[in-house]
Amino acid sequence: MLCNADCHGADLAQADFSRSDLTAANLRDADLRGANFSGADLTKADLRGALVDGAQFRGAILSRTLSDSPLADLEGGSGSGGG
Repeated sequence: MLCNADCHGADLAQADFSRSDLTAANLRDADLRGANFSGADLTKADLRGALVDGAQFRGAILSRTLSDSPLADLEGGSGSGGG
């Protein structure tokens, strides 16, 4: 369980967060390229400025998540853009 985790600016590329609880996690400006968030709970998480190219968000809970990318793009499976 990683709820309320502070990963601001962290290099988390290719990490597997599938089915993880990331409620209110600070992922701002983090490198999330290729990370797997399938089925993860990202409620109230902060993804602003994060690099999300190739990240998987299929089935992730994105309620009240802050992001520079349109959340509909993230919910569709792979993220794009960021930063």
